[in-house]
Amino acid sequence: MALVDATTEPFTVDLRRQTVMAPSGKTFAFEIDERRREVMLLGLDDIGLTFKDDTEIRAWQATDRRRRRVGARDDEQLRADLR
Repeated sequence: MALVDATTEPFTVDLRRQTVMAPSGKTFAFEIDERRREVMLLGLDDIGLTFKDDTEIRAWQATDRRRRRVGARDDEQLRADLR
C-alpha cells in the first residue's frame, strides 16, 4: 500500500507501535521483523546487538574453556595409559 499525502508536512513513524501517521492524522500499520525493530529501537547495528549480550557470551566462553581443559587432561591421561 502506498502512502500518499498532498502536503509537504512530515509523516510520523512510531516504531514501537509499528504505525505511520500522515499529516492528515490517518494512521497506517506496518510490519517489521522483530530483530530489526529491536536493533533500530536500541540504536544498534548487528555487531552492537551482539555486544549487548557480552556478559552471557563471556560466561559461555569461560565454561567452554573449562570443559575443553578437562577434556584435554582426560585425553592426555588416556594416551599415557595406552603407552
